[in-house]
Amino acid sequence: MTSDLFRVEVRNAFWKYVHARLLASRDAEQYVDGALALVDVFVPLCENADEAFAEAVRQDHSVYDMFYLTLVRRSNGTLLSADRRLIALCEDMRLNCVVGAEL
Repeated sequence: MTSDLFRVEVRNAFWKYVHARLLASRDAEQYVDGALALVDVFVPLCENADEAFAEAVRQDHSVYDMFYLTLVRRSNGTLLSADRRLIALCEDMRLNCVVGAEL
């Protein structure tokens, strides 16, 4: 499970590779499809937007990240991130997290 925001973030990440001419557009589209296929449920932004905003204010952290963190908390799930600051916050809040992973 992840936020619907993930659909945008994955596409933006691969766009950066295409923009930098490090990846062909067709290959980027395949990577996007592969990344999105890893997710079983996409949670609409409206379902936790207020909670994400409130947590962002409380924790002095970006709303973008709080969409993910609040879903982890709601579902007793695990956050996968390479963002050290987000991982530290997750650990401070005693939520499950994984620092990066080899795919």
